[in-house]
Amino acid sequence: MTRKTVDLSGCRWQMERMRPGQGEKEGLHLLPAEYQGTHFSWNFGSVPGDVYTDLHRANEIADPLFGRNMHRAKWAAEYEFWYCHRFEVPAEMKGKKIRLIFEGVDYSCDVWLNGTHLGRHEGMFSAFEFDITDIASWADWRGGSNMLMVKLDPPPKNYRNCGGTKVNFSGDYFSGLVPFGIWRPVRIEATEQVRIDSIRTDVTVERLQNQDNAQVALTVDMVSHSDSTQKVTLAGVLQGKNRATAAVHFEVEVNVPAGESQISTTINVEDAALWWPWDMGAQNLYTLDLEVKQGDAILDNMQEVIGLREVTMDFNPGYDNEFPWTFIINGNKHFFVLLVGVANLHSSTVVTA
Repeated sequence: MTRKTVDLSGCRWQMERMRPGQGEKEGLHLLPAEYQGTHFSWNFGSVPGDVYTDLHRANEIADPLFGRNMHRAKWAAEYEFWYCHRFEVPAEMKGKKIRLIFEGVDYSCDVWLNGTHLGRHEGMFSAFEFDITDIASWADWRGGSNMLMVKLDPPPKNYRNCGGTKVNFSGDYFSGLVPFGIWRPVRIEATEQVRIDSIRTDVTVERLQNQDNAQVALTVDMVSHSDSTQKVTLAGVLQGKNRATAAVHFEVEVNVPAGESQISTTINVEDAALWWPWDMGAQNLYTLDLEVKQGDAILDNMQEVIGLREVTMDFNPGYDNEFPWTFIINGNKHFFVLLVGVANLHSSTVVTA
């Protein structure tokens, strides 16, 4: 694999609370990765996680989900919380572009690595990343020579101040606590100068008498860290994951400019094994493998699992200009029942009002 990833998640993070603004005055963001007494009194924390769960593990608050304990823990939202983690960067990442990636922090934070301020982010549902190629330390220290510091701001208490970017502390299941924490994984990732950022597939299905054909519109978001345009080849193969199918190979030669760009192509799949809801057929899946090549060198690769199905909507019989709507899956009408309070959504042929 050309893409190297190190997951920084786990239970070896440490956390400490400070009065708002006091952490930087104390110089917590400048603490080095070496062993010293400063961290010995810090509680341990887990990532992914949240502040209240870590405080409960440290026996600083009672179980906030029991009785009315959550109201006794509201003091935590008046503080900023600092999370730190020491880690090592593998030697095989040398010479590559290295990024520090946060998949989700609730709600706002500042990030430092080895005393360098990487940036600030707001919004719990959006991922963010920083280029740490020139900041990462390669020193061979026990436990790692890189010190990552994350300062979590006190959570916003007025919903109007963050509506649209955060919706998890209001509504029918409102709790007495406004949650905050590093609630999704954190990792470092090393790639070559040209990499795949994300993949999108849109499927159109053609149903014939003897077989089903599918057309996959593939959009690949690319990022080039080079200062000049790079000529590369995007090569891929699409084949069945949980069912044997013929493999479909494709290649596209493109010029990738510096920065962000997109590559679009179409994959035609004959006699496709379509994905269906559980009560209409099998949940057939395909594996999409992509490679970015430059000559004989593979710059990046990525794999995704997709289902070949087309989902559209139409008016119910007797309606022509407003609700209710009918889902159409692979050309067949289908009705859904939403079971509120259940973790998964189950499809059904029952029509609900």
